[in-house]
Amino acid sequence: MRAMLLGTLTALLVTAAGLGVLKIAGLRPDWADLLAALATAVAACIVAASPLLLADRRSQAALVQAGLLATVAHLLVFTLAAGAVLLGHFPVGASFMHWLIAFYPTTLLGVVAGVIGTFRTVVMPQLKP
Repeated sequence: MRAMLLGTLTALLVTAAGLGVLKIAGLRPDWADLLAALATAVAACIVAASPLLLADRRSQAALVQAGLLATVAHLLVFTLAAGAVLLGHFPVGASFMHWLIAFYPTTLLGVVAGVIGTFRTVVMPQLKP
């Protein structure tokens, strides 16, 4: 749950920063592309949080593997979205890919921070003597 919230929060921060840069540059954003990329980023964060919700929280190995699967699922959603656009299945502009490139690393940092937070709250107390 923490990974989904942190990933979504970073996507919203990138949106605000990107809109600020566009305003300073005097450019208008393509709202359809921005919203499509933002929806992709939020969907990737939701999909990335699902292995952590389904993992056995008593096992350190299961939680670590769920964290790895969360990052792979995050990458998979972004790759599928970019591939679908590049193959021409969705009529979005080039700015979709620019927003997607901006969203991927930042939402990945949010997902990883959520995985680390989950690991600290679940596994670290079990390791104390």
